[in-house]
Amino acid sequence: MQSGSGWLSVGVEPLASTAFFPAFLSAFIRVHPRFQMTDTAVRLDKWLWATRFFKTRALAQQAIKGGRVEINGTKPKASRLVRPGDRLQIGKGELVFEVEVLSVGDQRVSAPLAQAMYRETEASVARREALKADRRERGGEPGDPGRRPDRRQRRAIRNILRGD
Repeated sequence: MQSGSGWLSVGVEPLASTAFFPAFLSAFIRVHPRFQMTDTAVRLDKWLWATRFFKTRALAQQAIKGGRVEINGTKPKASRLVRPGDRLQIGKGELVFEVEVLSVGDQRVSAPLAQAMYRETEASVARREALKADRRERGGEPGDPGRRPDRRQRRAIRNILRGD
């Protein structure tokens, strides 16, 4: 498609031609008023929030300050601008996502549209799958009883924390 045929911005057009992007989503992007993708740049914390890596921008900022996010191998500030082509490494708990930015947007959108804004590397997907299989094999975390503590256990925990 040509850029003058109803696309909201130039940044969307390459996404629609790739194999992983379903046709119904490309049609949805053309008409949906909230889906505004830009081909310029957006703040890192806003991009992480818009792509649903974090629920709030404040959580994204905490992760950035804590050093769990890298852009092209460097530790950025929350105000660092993200551009298409940047490589990000995002740590969430024990999971580490390595993604390449395909497009930037400054509004939070649905999960399928958010996933279209980046591409996760094969190594990252394989590492996450191996971690998931390992966790499934172990049957949970060590020391995890699998349920909430009852009244007696809560009292014991409270006494330990108080130093009684």
